[in-house]
Amino acid sequence: MDHFSIRNLKNRDFIPVRTIHISYVPDEEIGGSDGAAKFVQSKEFKELNVGFMMDEGQASPGDEFRVFYADRSPWSLIIKAKGTPGHGSRMYDNSAMENLMKSVEIIGRLRESQFEIVKLGEAANSEVISVNPVFINVGIPHRECDWAECRLIRRIDVNVKNLYWANSSDFVAIASDTSFYILKYNRDAVSSYLDSGRPLDEQGVEDAFELLHEVNERARTGLWVGDCFIYNNSS
Repeated sequence: MDHFSIRNLKNRDFIPVRTIHISYVPDEEIGGSDGAAKFVQSKEFKELNVGFMMDEGQASPGDEFRVFYADRSPWSLIIKAKGTPGHGSRMYDNSAMENLMKSVEIIGRLRESQFEIVKLGEAANSEVISVNPVFINVGIPHRECDWAECRLIRRIDVNVKNLYWANSSDFVAIASDTSFYILKYNRDAVSSYLDSGRPLDEQGVEDAFELLHEVNERARTGLWVGDCFIYNNSS
């Protein structure tokens, strides 16, 4: 919409008090910062002698157009709760889920307080701290689920003892009593299948995971460092 506004101003022979430079960079669309960052460091930008920068605001229902001179920085939080393991047959204190819910409740209260400010009209949505819990991953499942909609992705017939997801990639390690498997999650295949509207049976999406390696050693503990799975096979 910006370029339509500029065209309208030009058609009205608008003359600004100061020189206005307009730049279009794809930072927001691609989730990066190379566009604006590289431009600001360039010789061409320095020659413009810019004194002040503004960014477009949110959509306005009226004739006024809000602009901003700052932006909010995204933070991604991963909360890992530890606690007493146990069985559903008895009650016990300090469980991992109990400890996790304390954090979820704190986030919920913060979200509610910030959203209330917006609902009362005291601030715009872009002027408060926005926070949304996106998923909770608990337990040791023998099948992988789409956390957003809890749809079965792929059944894996392995007696699972531990499951290790790589935080920075689509790799997963599945450990049994005698061996472990390295698989790669095929996100595009799953999305394509679900978008097609075809029903899911108990086996899930056939191409959801690709088996990369089978190691005939027991991984008692393990963790991912980047795309490298480090494990301990000794007690």
